[in-house]
Amino acid sequence: MQVRIYSFLILFFVLITNLSAQTNVRDSIINAPMISATYAYQLAGGDLVSRFGNNNAIGANFLLKTKHNLMLGVDWNFIFSNIIKEKALMQNLYNSEGFIQNSEGSADKLRINERGWYSHISIGYLVSVLAPNKNSGFFATVGAGVLSHKIKIEAVGKKTPQLSKEFLPGYDRLTFGPSTKEFVGYLFLDNRRLINVYAGVEFIQAWTKSLRGYNYDTQQKDIQLRHDYLTGFRVGIIIPLYKRLPKDYYYN
Repeated sequence: MQVRIYSFLILFFVLITNLSAQTNVRDSIINAPMISATYAYQLAGGDLVSRFGNNNAIGANFLLKTKHNLMLGVDWNFIFSNIIKEKALMQNLYNSEGFIQNSEGSADKLRINERGWYSHISIGYLVSVLAPNKNSGFFATVGAGVLSHKIKIEAVGKKTPQLSKEFLPGYDRLTFGPSTKEFVGYLFLDNRRLINVYAGVEFIQAWTKSLRGYNYDTQQKDIQLRHDYLTGFRVGIIIPLYKRLPKDYYYN
C-alpha cells in the first residue's frame, strides 16, 4: 500500500510539471522536477544510542520545485552500520567459554549489523539567495513518514541452528513507527544542466516500538515505546527531468 501511494505521488508530480516543456533555468523561475541519489552520515540520538552507533544512509529522492519556489518531495533511504551496542543481545546463547556453539561443537563467525530504512513525504520553500539563478538557493523542508530498524544477525557457516531463520526474529529487535523530518540545505541547479546537486543537514525524530512479540535472549516482551533520533549531513546528485532550451537560445 505504501509503495502504491508513493508511486502515485511521483507520477502526479511528474504529470503536473509538463516534462516535455523546454525551460530556461537561468532567466526564469520554473517547474523543476528532479530525481537524485543521496548519501548521509548520521548521528544516533535518543533511545537509538543504546542500540546502535552512528550510521550511513543511501537513498533516492524525487523533488519538485514549483514556479512559486515551493519544494515537494518523496524519499526512501536505506540505513546501515556495523556498530551494535545492544548489551543483552543473544546472552542466552553464549556458553561458559564465551562463544555460541554450532552443530559441530565449534563457533561460527557471526556478522552483526544495523539495518533499517525510512521514508518521508516533504514540503518546503526555496529562497534564491547567493545563487547563480532564480531556481537555486537555500531551502528548508518538513516531512512526515515512517522509520524502521533491526539488528541483522548472520552465522557465516550456516551451522548454528540457534540462529536459523526460524529463531532469528527472537533476536533481531525489529522496530517500526511514525517519524518526522526537517531538512535545511542549499540547492544548486546549473544554468547548462552540467552540475546539479544539493546538500544540507537533516533531523529525524521517530516514535517506534518492537514488532516482535517476545525477545528470546531477555526472555520478556518488548513493549517499550522508543524515541529514536537521527541527525546527519546529506548530499545529493540530481538528474533534472526538465529539458533546457536549444543552445542557440542563449546567443540570440
